[in-house]
Amino acid sequence: MIKKPKKYSVFSLVRNALSYHENWQPAWRNPEIKKNYDAIIVGGGGHGLTTAYYLAKNHGIKNIAVVEKGWIGGGNTGRNTTIIRSNYLWDQSAALYEHALKLWEGMSQELNYNVMFSQRGVMNVAHNLHDVRELKRRWNANKLNDIDCEWLNTEQVKKFCPLINTSPNIRYPVLGATLQRRAGTARHDAVAWGYARGADAMGVDIIQNHNMRMLPGCEMNTPETRKKFKFQTKYRLIHGDSGIYKTKNGKDIKSFELEESLRSTSTMSEMDLFKLREIHFFVEFTWNLKIYSDLLQIAKNFKINQLDVILDFINNSKKNKKLRNFWKSFNLASKTEWFDNREKAETFFSNKENFNKLVNQEYEKINIQYAIIILRDYKKIFDEVFLNTMKSYEEIPKNFIENLSTIVFSQFPPLETGDIKIKSRLDFKDIFNTDTNYTYSSKVYEYSFPKNKLQKEVANILLKKGTSISKVLNTQAFSIRDLKRNFVIDKNINRNQLN
Repeated sequence: MIKKPKKYSVFSLVRNALSYHENWQPAWRNPEIKKNYDAIIVGGGGHGLTTAYYLAKNHGIKNIAVVEKGWIGGGNTGRNTTIIRSNYLWDQSAALYEHALKLWEGMSQELNYNVMFSQRGVMNVAHNLHDVRELKRRWNANKLNDIDCEWLNTEQVKKFCPLINTSPNIRYPVLGATLQRRAGTARHDAVAWGYARGADAMGVDIIQNHNMRMLPGCEMNTPETRKKFKFQTKYRLIHGDSGIYKTKNGKDIKSFELEESLRSTSTMSEMDLFKLREIHFFVEFTWNLKIYSDLLQIAKNFKINQLDVILDFINNSKKNKKLRNFWKSFNLASKTEWFDNREKAETFFSNKENFNKLVNQEYEKINIQYAIIILRDYKKIFDEVFLNTMKSYEEIPKNFIENLSTIVFSQFPPLETGDIKIKSRLDFKDIFNTDTNYTYSSKVYEYSFPKNKLQKEVANILLKKGTSISKVLNTQAFSIRDLKRNFVIDKNINRNQLN
């Protein structure tokens, strides 16, 4: 029997305030996983949870598992924006958006959960004549579909939002705007929590921190499938979900999450898995962390497959004598992060010394851990290997890649050698001086403005165009696309072509 959550009210707020808010009922259960479900929804974000909620509420389908690899509200739902409006253009979708907005208007009351929906109004501002024509087209389309929408002139925009600079002399002057007063904003993760609570109350199982592939009841995890494809599984730590929790009597409880993960199958050996780990890491390193993403984009523009570049990069790096230590440590970590069974993993992390390392985040995900190792100890060597890899393609002019690589390699801030403790993606703030020191995670990194004549030329022009210095120095935002548009980069670069 599912115990329904207690109703939130001003009285429950006062009652729990008297006990210092320590006795609130959990918003949803932490259920034992059943062997069978009528439906399994992959992903506990806004879409997955609303699907589960309305299947249970409107269709009576309640034997559902919502499986989330992390925490509810901790993924894209927690990061995304929530501009809520229905004044879109197309006739075909007008009714759908209007229905959605009406759902938002009654959502907090229906879910008995404050999603912080604020109908403060949403303006879409026009800055040129094209914007004016487009927004007036949308305004008229909304009137035809009986959706509330207003057109505001410049003075009306200023009256509605006095903070807006409506001077005609600014770079992007305000020529008008559409306004929907019923539109607004909400707290997106609160929406997920509200739907999770509502779905749970109707019997839906909310399963967090779980690898879907090995979920009991899934076809992949039946004895028949395991036997047929010769599944070999091991256990490993789920990073970031560990800590010490105190009970009411003050006792410390160690908490960490483990997952069962495929190690090999009849068609994929362990060596294949390790090869995939190498590719995954270098995709993360070269593309997602933006270390060489601009150069990979250049390769794509010359019709060279980006995966081929990464594979060649990996193979060439393995031939480099100076990188043997890196590959030795990477392969060792890849092979030792798994345990033969859950008991061995639990015994290992329950050990006081190992658990302290875990809480202090010394066990990192491979992609992050080794990205930092490369940036700290091997960045220059990998620059050389990557440059030689790019030079090996006949499609790319040699002077082009030589000059371009010089710019790209100098942009990423060099990290000092030593024990650098960075626990997340590198996120360097804007720098406002040309040559400066910047403290990040208690470490000082030196940023040097380009010394090369060509680099200075390019950087100065970008700065005049309004680009911040960090964006000039950092490959994450230094737009190679702007540089390659109509010319080949060389030392006789034409300033007018850049503009």
